[in-house]
Amino acid sequence: QTVCINSAITNITLATTGATGATFAGLPAGVTGSWSGNVATIIGTPTVSGTFNYTVTTTGGCPPATATGTITVDIPNTASISYPLPLYCVAEAPVAVVITGTGNYTGGQFSAIPVGLSINASSGLITPAASTPGTYQVNYLVPSNGACSSFIVSTTITIAPRPTITNVAFSSNICNGSSTDIVLSSNLLGTTYTWSATISNITGTYVTNGDETNINQIATLTDTENIGTITMVIIPRANGCDGTPRTIEITVNPNPVIESVSVSDTAVCSGSNVHV
Repeated sequence: QTVCINSAITNITLATTGATGATFAGLPAGVTGSWSGNVATIIGTPTVSGTFNYTVTTTGGCPPATATGTITVDIPNTASISYPLPLYCVAEAPVAVVITGTGNYTGGQFSAIPVGLSINASSGLITPAASTPGTYQVNYLVPSNGACSSFIVSTTITIAPRPTITNVAFSSNICNGSSTDIVLSSNLLGTTYTWSATISNITGTYVTNGDETNINQIATLTDTENIGTITMVIIPRANGCDGTPRTIEITVNPNPVIESVSVSDTAVCSGSNVHV
């Protein structure tokens, strides 16, 4: 008979006549033989794999009798699965699975729960762009081997949504030396906004206060070289995923300057105006 390692064999019984006992040779470890009441019995759970040709020989009686048989012990295929990263963003390229193991572990089936992960059942290839955001358990059904049954190995993967900026409120005109607040709204809680400006290399990273609204303040501009239009690119980031950039423009206006002062009158009467 053929069994899987660490699984009990079906008891083997051999009837004898005129014997007083029996000896057993060639049995796998974990399997033993005994004789009682003219019956030789082989029982047990093999703990090693391989093909074992056994012999049962009676004792007593004349001449001894022998019987032979074979016990084949299979070992299950082994496998483990993983992906290069535990988290992926929607709209990313397909992600291939890494599978390692021993034996003939290929040819199994991939699946995921809950439903919503775009996964190839044969290759395990995940396409984040076509997947619903969420955390999934990816299963792989390792094929059976001989008497050893198939079994499932699993891993976890997360597909994260990309944030979007739903609203931007700011003052588009400011004076040189002043500042302005930019109020941002996102569709995801906990969004981090990163922004950069094409003038004066202004950069910054700010985190929301948890209610989907963030107030960012531009650094005070005092250098006359900053006068002009500042183009800012704001990129929302949440759960490690960047969203669609949003571009805004802020015009920095020069402050008025009095270049000269002249007085038309050198002497005036009390209560009169001075013309400047």
